[in-house]
Amino acid sequence: MQRIRGYKSSVFDVGSRAPKPIRFKIRELGIKKTIPVTNINNVEWMRAGGNTRATYFCDTINAGQRLSYSLHYYFQECRWEVEM
Repeated sequence: MQRIRGYKSSVFDVGSRAPKPIRFKIRELGIKKTIPVTNINNVEWMRAGGNTRATYFCDTINAGQRLSYSLHYYFQECRWEVEM
């Protein structure tokens, strides 16, 4: 798995205690792509040293291909990371 760095943006539902990702944007080879989150298989919570992180294990069918990835949300920084 590789972490995608650079342009990342995420839209999420804040109606509950934890954010729920709906879609995210990445820039790959200079092209911006929007990927919808269609299935969240599992959510894992990690707390270490006062930092809280939620990891969402997801998969999506995009352009006929199944993508499995994880989305990491860091609560203190209000920041998302995508790991594919």
